[in-house]
Amino acid sequence: MATLTPGKTVASREPGLLVENALAPGKWRFQLVVVDNEKNESEPVELVVEVVALRPIRPLRPVEPVVLTRPVTPVLRPR
Repeated sequence: MATLTPGKTVASREPGLLVENALAPGKWRFQLVVVDNEKNESEPVELVVEVVALRPIRPLRPVEPVVLTRPVTPVLRPR
């Protein structure tokens, strides 16, 4: 797993990148350059990602459990 640090290059032989750290809210710019076996570099491609902070949701009022203190006998009435 990679840890992204602003201004630091992350090199990988894999086509995907698994990131370990969470990014702080804000806009982040990523740049990708591919290097082939002969050390030729591609033109850089940039991508801007916006990370948005989620507001916490207020929890619903908890439901109090029903505790039966004595056995309940169902009553069946024919119709």
